[in-house]
Amino acid sequence: MQRHVTSALETWLLKEYGGLIDSATTAKVLGYRNVNALAKARSRGALAVPMVRIPNRRGWWTTPQALAGYLASLESKSALSAMKARAMDG
Repeated sequence: MQRHVTSALETWLLKEYGGLIDSATTAKVLGYRNVNALAKARSRGALAVPMVRIPNRRGWWTTPQALAGYLASLESKSALSAMKARAMDG
């Protein structure tokens, strides 16, 4: 199921933002307040999405594949937590 979720997210991100996603868009998608908050998380090592610098371009960038993979992993962790909670209740 995670593969399907990743694929759907990746397709949407690719259509919506193109092959490279900038820091401002990444911050928005991940729910950070602004680019500075994303930069601080990245510098602290708290950002699980790989971001790179591209020669002759400003800022940090990620790919739809990397962002979709991270978002899908959150979904699967959430589903696993819900299943564990249900198992403990029942």
